[in-house]
Amino acid sequence: MGRWNLELGDIDPALSLLGHHEEVAEVLMPRFDTVGQGGRGDVARGVPVRRIDGRIVTTVFDLLLAEYGVGREGLPGQWATGLDDAEALYTPAWQEGITGVPGVAVARIAREFAQNAIDSGGRSMIIMGAGTNHWFHSDTIYRSFLTLTNLCGTQGVNGGGWAHYVGQEKVRPITGWMHLANALDWSRPPRQMTQTTYWYMHTDQWRYDRFGADTLAAKTGAGHFSGTTTADAVALSQRLGWQPFFPQFDISSLDVADRAAEAGEETIPYLVDRLKDGTIKFAAEDPDAPENFPRIWSIWRANTLGSSAKGDQYFFRHLLGVDSAATEEETPPEFRPRDVKWREEAPTGKVDLVLTLDFRMTSQTLHSDVVLPASTWYEKHDLSTTDMHPFIHSFNPAITNPWESRTDWEAWAAIAKKFSELAETHLGTRTDVVAFPLQHDSPGAMATPHGRVRDWKAGECEAIPGLTMPTLVEVERDYTQIYDKFSSIGPLLDTLGMTTKGITYEVKEYVEELGRLNGVKRDGAAAGRPKIETDLQACEFILALSGTTNGHMATQGFKTLEKRTGVKLHDLAAEHEGKRIHFADTKAAPVPVITSPEWSGSETGGRRYSPFTINVERKKPWHTLTGRQHFYLDHDWMLEMGRRCRCSDPRWT
Repeated sequence: MGRWNLELGDIDPALSLLGHHEEVAEVLMPRFDTVGQGGRGDVARGVPVRRIDGRIVTTVFDLLLAEYGVGREGLPGQWATGLDDAEALYTPAWQEGITGVPGVAVARIAREFAQNAIDSGGRSMIIMGAGTNHWFHSDTIYRSFLTLTNLCGTQGVNGGGWAHYVGQEKVRPITGWMHLANALDWSRPPRQMTQTTYWYMHTDQWRYDRFGADTLAAKTGAGHFSGTTTADAVALSQRLGWQPFFPQFDISSLDVADRAAEAGEETIPYLVDRLKDGTIKFAAEDPDAPENFPRIWSIWRANTLGSSAKGDQYFFRHLLGVDSAATEEETPPEFRPRDVKWREEAPTGKVDLVLTLDFRMTSQTLHSDVVLPASTWYEKHDLSTTDMHPFIHSFNPAITNPWESRTDWEAWAAIAKKFSELAETHLGTRTDVVAFPLQHDSPGAMATPHGRVRDWKAGECEAIPGLTMPTLVEVERDYTQIYDKFSSIGPLLDTLGMTTKGITYEVKEYVEELGRLNGVKRDGAAAGRPKIETDLQACEFILALSGTTNGHMATQGFKTLEKRTGVKLHDLAAEHEGKRIHFADTKAAPVPVITSPEWSGSETGGRRYSPFTINVERKKPWHTLTGRQHFYLDHDWMLEMGRRCRCSDPRWT
């Protein structure tokens, strides 16, 4: 049995060193309410410390109390005289001048929240919608919520903690969906990235951004962001492997292996050397180079230009090259990026083709070159799951597709088939190189020891794939087989299994069941493999291969966790071990999901989902480096921003 759990036995850890300390140390805490107004930008506070192996240490709790200005006897520093001290950081009276919320009301609500948590066993809850996600520094707002709920012992309690009521949809059968959406049954690793970063760079909004990364820095910072822009931070994050960016390089990733072969070298060492000497560059370092333009924009069931695009006028000007109402002048030289290349003339119209699948006349369809008629919700099979309820819902066609409209699945299948035909003479089989980012729940999470940021391009460390730069992986792609693979289940599920949140599931028997249910391919590259030729078969794939809808998988996953943690877990799914949710079940009525290690809450015995109940009740570690929830973030960039502990920044209030 494993030992990776939160059981402490007879140990009762001290939250504070106060009373057990050898000396005290003065720490400069960042403050932001005086910056630009003649203030220092920091405040001195004392913490109790001890020396261990020559290092001065304190507890995170002591740092947190110092951050919030909770004075304690014998500690030096500037402390609030009371809750009504309007000059001291973070008091109710202090915040009143910023937010307009009366300080006495803040104090009353805080006491009521905490006392209710004591009286109810942790059933004090913060319920929020998607609102803060739409604002800058939402992460610090989230950390404020979580700090409050954790300090009051409400996290991981039904009826307590922090919860969304709308907006943050959760894909309950995530394992099946993730492997289908990323084609992980045929090829790994996948190619994907965050859209926010993608569009910020490719719509050239970075060219108008006077808000440098150093604007975020606290006065207590070490100057890591000096002269750095947000675009520079994006480029650095790509080359360090923190996040992906596409395109990846300033040459086609399909050409890297060919060049290496011509040079008589192995592909990955060749690429690393070329990145080091600058012969090949990461694309984020020069997003306005024609070879780095996005060329085809395909979108379905979404309206980016009319809804989710932030800065849509820059999409119109630089991405599409059409009339726009953008009036902002470009950033003057002193605010321009240091590492990202500035081209004197900004490109207009990067995209060659916009393809949209939609049944609505939206801003996206109005600006598309090709619009394919799509089915509505009542003309196709589909699944719906969210974090608002514990059920699997289905969409079912009330009528057949009218006129020329097709389901999303049928449309992409038709495109895949034609693409495969054209590939016979255009692409054939090529070796691709994927710059895969360092992953959470993997050894890559340990790639930044002590949170120290080191840039190999600046000579601060060696360029090592999977450690100080992205993992570089060769992937063979036969483009003539795209349709065969799109419409079938690949062999990697049999040999490699399915991995979600660090847990690998053996699923060969369930894949074979899908073969019996859906039939198998008779010929082609996928001969003998189970079919997924229709949207209904795709839904069955998702349901059969997710722990929340396959009780055997849920139990298997918990047993895997038991070996790692040494605590009993599989009983959480045992009551539904033999339960299998098929699409036909969801057509009859919404079907409750199964408690699974894919998520942190327990619905065993009919209770409702609440996050982290398994962590709290069964001592399963959180997915952090220490296995505990973190109040303190020991990372150069977080320290630079004064965000090591959660503190308030009136600039973003």
